[in-house]
Amino acid sequence: MVQRLRSYFGNPIALRSYVSAIVVSGLIGIYAAGVAPALLALCALCACLFIYSKMPDRRAVRWSFWTVIFAYMVGISYTDRFLSFVSPGIVWTAIISSFLAVFFLVVGTGNFLFEDRKGIYGVLHTAVIFISALVFGGLALTTSWFWYAPLFAASALLMGEFLRFTKVHFPRRTTSFSVVFGLFFVELFIIGSFLPIGVIHMAIFASLFALTLKNLVIMHILGISSKKMFLREISIFLLGTLLVFSLSQWTI
Repeated sequence: MVQRLRSYFGNPIALRSYVSAIVVSGLIGIYAAGVAPALLALCALCACLFIYSKMPDRRAVRWSFWTVIFAYMVGISYTDRFLSFVSPGIVWTAIISSFLAVFFLVVGTGNFLFEDRKGIYGVLHTAVIFISALVFGGLALTTSWFWYAPLFAASALLMGEFLRFTKVHFPRRTTSFSVVFGLFFVELFIIGSFLPIGVIHMAIFASLFALTLKNLVIMHILGISSKKMFLREISIFLLGTLLVFSLSQWTI
């Protein structure tokens, strides 16, 4: 076991991925603490540009990479808007730990670190969709409709990236489907704005919707869809939706 760990961490690709994630997470952590925010934002951006340029398969995770960076930096600036009920220490810890995990998945995928790249990317894609929904969707619900623009852009670009990464052949329709998905995502939040279920629960519901939709589309395109599989996906979505709504505080 020790030998396997030594061999794994001795792998220059694994070491580079870990170091990249730790360095940027440290910069984000200091930025979140409010220490020289402008300087730290610039340093984090420069570090990200360097890390991105060194990834051999950076185009495959381009939108995930930059969406994570942008969403976290924006979210840190507005956490008091929709997470004011959580103590600052818990928020800071959640920001750093979640960023470290998600950013490592992005960098590791771009560096061909994982054997099951498609499986890891599926988890990564859902996580980035949730982050986008929480930050941009949350700001759209609590501050201004302006934030629906980055929410639409992020969801559309991420869906297009997902279809290309998984090599789902959707000739001439990848862009169209991505745009329609982005519009559906925004409309989902507009409808959800009339439901007093809270920002976090709304983000979870939107992510569940995205996960179900992309599973149904992939099954249809690959020709493996069936009535049983369709009912299974819809059942999981409905059960998840009921769970989210049941855990929400319905206040007017």
